[in-house]
Amino acid sequence: MNRNLERDLHAPMSQKVPSANYRTIRGVSILLVMLTFLVNLGVNDIWMPNESFYADAVREMLRTNNFLDIYFNGELRFNKPPVTYWAMALSAWLLGLDEFSLRLPIALMALGTILYTKRIADLMYGKEVGWLSAAAMAFSIQFFFTTRYASPETPLAFFFTLTLYHFLKAYQQGGFLNYAWFYISLGLTVLTKGFPYYVVIGGIAGLFVLLDQKGKWPLIWNKVLGMYLWWGVPLAIGIGMSWITYAWLTFGEQFTEVYQHETTDRAFDWGGYTIRDVFYYIEVNLWAMLPYSLVSFFALIVFARQRQKVSLLLSWTIVMFVVFTIAQGKLPTYWIQAAPALSILSAYFLVHYQPKTKIQQRLWYISLGVPAFLMLAINMAMVYLTDVSPIWWALHACPLVFLILYYYFPSYISRQVYPKKVVWSYFPFYIFLTGMLMLNTSVLGKFESLRPYEKIGAVVQQEVPPSVDTPIYMQEIFLHNMSYYAHRRGERCRGDRVFEVWDERNKKGAPFLALVKEKDLARFSGVKTLWKGYIYIGSSESRFFLMARDNIRAWRFGNYKRYQVYHLVYKPGG
Repeated sequence: MNRNLERDLHAPMSQKVPSANYRTIRGVSILLVMLTFLVNLGVNDIWMPNESFYADAVREMLRTNNFLDIYFNGELRFNKPPVTYWAMALSAWLLGLDEFSLRLPIALMALGTILYTKRIADLMYGKEVGWLSAAAMAFSIQFFFTTRYASPETPLAFFFTLTLYHFLKAYQQGGFLNYAWFYISLGLTVLTKGFPYYVVIGGIAGLFVLLDQKGKWPLIWNKVLGMYLWWGVPLAIGIGMSWITYAWLTFGEQFTEVYQHETTDRAFDWGGYTIRDVFYYIEVNLWAMLPYSLVSFFALIVFARQRQKVSLLLSWTIVMFVVFTIAQGKLPTYWIQAAPALSILSAYFLVHYQPKTKIQQRLWYISLGVPAFLMLAINMAMVYLTDVSPIWWALHACPLVFLILYYYFPSYISRQVYPKKVVWSYFPFYIFLTGMLMLNTSVLGKFESLRPYEKIGAVVQQEVPPSVDTPIYMQEIFLHNMSYYAHRRGERCRGDRVFEVWDERNKKGAPFLALVKEKDLARFSGVKTLWKGYIYIGSSESRFFLMARDNIRAWRFGNYKRYQVYHLVYKPGG
């Protein structure tokens, strides 16, 4: 390998002065990222199950003008605080109730999370690390996929990151107003997901102060005294616990039973705890932080001995890991709030780390190259599997072509303008950018040929008068989004329950509305078929990659193993 290029790998990226080329590329990249996050937000029907809870609750809020009591499928839902519902309801009230308006605040808060990740990095390490942090955060794979459906994960990531940005700014600059914004943001974080986040963010702030002041208690005490705790803590508690207090006073034990299950039971019920639980979030980080997951592990190892330089980021990561490892309830989405810290840590590492041995140099290339080339192969395979426009072959190849020109045709690309560190640091970002852009612009819409939920709901609203008070019974399935689309309650019928309901309602002369399997249609005499088609019976749509696999197998290769033909049938009462 060219020795000049090797020396360039040792030079800190921050020594390079960005040219007009950088500004142009960054401007175009920002526009492409915004396009990727905002394009086709409304192309997919409401996803199941989680998005359905929020969509139907917002529909009910707008219908009743009651924004405090949360209902799903006709029943009170206390599982999560209301900020996500309120953001969606505001958007739907302004733009009209549809899939786009429900998801728009989620996408905007995703962009806000990227912005505040950059601003934290700017405050700590300067703009070069800030830009690369934003690039790492934008397509952190788990974070990115939560931005395409309406649920609290992305709003929580936004308020969580906003809170720590204001904490860092207040810690560095002091001032009443800076701390006020910190406590307000903390209250909104809790109002998004729940009171355990007082512990999480308080733990991050506390460990950071301890590390930053090198454990010297007089210095720590002076810092704590300057944080306006006497009014800030009540402010954060007042905001964060406001809806919880309202729900408790209004609904009493009915609320506390659900909320206890969602919070304290998940945290402290340690039955069945195994050694694998200790490594759970290490495994999650391996894929959730792609394309910079290997870099994040590399950075954590390197900076473990230089903790003073990255004390906030280490505190952020350690507290998240410890708290959610100890907690009994574990979901991969809990790790999303660690993504900003790991993105900044990875960016700081890429900008300032100087590999000194051949092993370190190889690890550098492996940590960046393996995820990038793996994703490039996936991108190319998806062009074939999803039968999208061949233009995507060329678009996916662009970052690779640039790399080839960089190494073998240096006359086309100046190595003074594009140092090796810059090229390799951003290479995974652009590979993932083209992949995610293809997904959102050209692939997700194809899934809708086998997601007929809006069509079923429209038929119900057209053929069944609103005055007909009957749920829609579903044989062996439960379509969580049906209450949103059909504007009526849905009920799952397991085993022979659908036949029992049919007999009961027939005897009473009551109307009957149901989704039944085609093989059992003959048992429902006198009904009218309003709709017929395939419905997915495989894994939950929350397991997106399995659902996508089954969907592609069906419409691309004719394999409908995970689908079943259903009929929407109706018989008026009387």
